[in-house]
Amino acid sequence: MGKLVEVMYVPKKLKWETLGSFKKFLETETTEKVVIYNGYEIITETTRYGLCDSQLSYSPVENPTPKTKRDTNV
Repeated sequence: MGKLVEVMYVPKKLKWETLGSFKKFLETETTEKVVIYNGYEIITETTRYGLCDSQLSYSPVENPTPKTKRDTNV
């Protein structure tokens, strides 16, 4: 069987007043799970989001957060 590949969420609306308002949208209107929100970027399991001059930017997450302790190589 093939490996399940998670697909990056790309929003249709790219202009947002604040990153917090986009975070609220992600949590209430999509199936995306916010992993990290530090005030200047939002990281979900598949995508990294930022905001500059009300324009949303996004890129795929290169190293997704491990889902369990077993998945880490520590």
